[in-house]
Amino acid sequence: MKRQALLEGIRITDLTTVFFGPYCTQTLADLGAEVVKLEPAEGDTSRIIGTPPATPGMGPVFMRLNRGKRTVDWDLKTEAGREAMRRLIEVSDVFIHNIRTDAIGRAGLGYDEVRKIRPDIVYVHCTGFDETGPYAGLQAYDDIIQAASGLAQLLPMVDGNPQPRFMPAAIADKVSGLHAVYGVLAAIIHKLRTGEGQFVEVPMFESMVSFNTLEHLCDNAFVPATASPGYYQRQLDPTRQPMRTKDGYIAFAPYLDDRWIRFFEAAGHAYVLRRSASSTNRPGARTCRRCSR
Repeated sequence: MKRQALLEGIRITDLTTVFFGPYCTQTLADLGAEVVKLEPAEGDTSRIIGTPPATPGMGPVFMRLNRGKRTVDWDLKTEAGREAMRRLIEVSDVFIHNIRTDAIGRAGLGYDEVRKIRPDIVYVHCTGFDETGPYAGLQAYDDIIQAASGLAQLLPMVDGNPQPRFMPAAIADKVSGLHAVYGVLAAIIHKLRTGEGQFVEVPMFESMVSFNTLEHLCDNAFVPATASPGYYQRQLDPTRQPMRTKDGYIAFAPYLDDRWIRFFEAAGHAYVLRRSASSTNRPGARTCRRCSR
């Protein structure tokens, strides 16, 4: 028996490029949505990332980000291109783009214009910054958002190297892309319940600040703060790393006290705990706060 894909029957008009938006629509395509991608005349810039000579314009990153989609090449500066876009919007459930507000307005594809074509459209704008905030309209890439959200400052807190550094992954783009997925799915659920469309804005900066401060706001979540600094110290512990063994490295996380006991017993070093317990029972001995959590 063939199982129906979760988003089968949902059609998405996709004007996103690079990583952020395409990662969102790729995820939705994996869930069964029909995604029709309109690229700019020069093609999505991700086409040239890691492109092997034998497949120009079809680089591996582009292929990963845009699998399961259908691509069209329409010039929206021509009447024929604009008419083709109008016909596609008429039969679409979702319209998503990462074009700046002024530019999408000049193309005649702002929310008010698209809603006239399809009143119940779910309109999703992937932005760098909240359009009501002080940085509204500014462009943003992964590096900019990693720096602005505080993510680039975490590694120096671990290893003592004062140089802020980016995580070696497009983490801001991908996390924000998943936030866009949540927004699209929530708006679709609302539409199925009420018949109403939605305008959904997904800003990278605000998404990553929320993501980063989930644990690292820590004690600063209270007013006044209950401790300083307010970061989650366990995540910044320099000894909390993969451990060297005879034949490579191992990662393990006993985490709770009873699991640490089982780990030391399984490793044949239960005597370490007995010795530690004996030491902490001496007058004036202090207990390590980190180990006692």
